Amino acid sequence: MISLVCPTTSTETLVANDRGPMSTILVVDDVDTNREILARVLRREGYHTAYACNGAEALDAIRAEQPDLILLDLMMPEMDGVTFLRLFREDPRNRDLPVILVTALSDGNQLTEARKFGVVGCLTKGRASLSDVLSTVREHLRK
Repeated sequence: MISLVCPTTSTETLVANDRGPMSTILVVDDVDTNREILARVLRREGYHTAYACNGAEALDAIRAEQPDLILLDLMMPEMDGVTFLRLFREDPRNRDLPVILVTALSDGNQLTEARKFGVVGCLTKGRASLSDVLSTVREHLRK
């Protein structure tokens, strides 16, 4: 069972469904409820999920298990999303790994800076539906 208490990084595995091999999605957000909702919806669709409470934990999680896609918040304590992206993209193995922002920011310096590090999409919290999240994830896992 997943424990949603920081600072532990957690993963949960489900049996693969008939949609083929599971993809691993790393959910990075400092708000427990946000991580829980996203992880639950993704698992229901047959994805393997891992999550972290901030950028530093995300880097540790990636060293333990390389995800197929990352859902990333920008505003987090300890290490924000932009700092995470800068460090993450320094590793050549991570240059093509899709990162989708899931953030409350709709404009601003952090968002502009994050886009410089090759994010493939941006979903705004409060505006994007869970259906939007799933369709964006599916779109970028197919590429």
